[in-house]
Amino acid sequence: MNVERGKPAVLKAALVVRFTAARGEAGPHEFKVSCVTADGVGIIPEATGSFEVPKEGVSGQMVLAMQIILPSTGRYEFAVSIDKHQMDTWTLDAVEQSSNPKK
Repeated sequence: MNVERGKPAVLKAALVVRFTAARGEAGPHEFKVSCVTADGVGIIPEATGSFEVPKEGVSGQMVLAMQIILPSTGRYEFAVSIDKHQMDTWTLDAVEQSSNPKK
């Protein structure tokens, strides 16, 4: 993602999490999505929620539409946890926009 020098950038995106839960995982579960800087500083409130796995198991997805202000250039990490276990992470590098952008 390109960021204009000295200005924050607005990230408009959707985070899609696909999951499969077996019969042994039936019951209620909690999830958390967070975004932190390379120094571990959170830049958004954590998105939390819950879902129920039926007794026969399930495959599903969660979609989180977001609009986030990235305060500066640098690396940002998004993480998804289920029942306090980190399941996956994604990184985003916000880099300074070139003064001569390619057309």
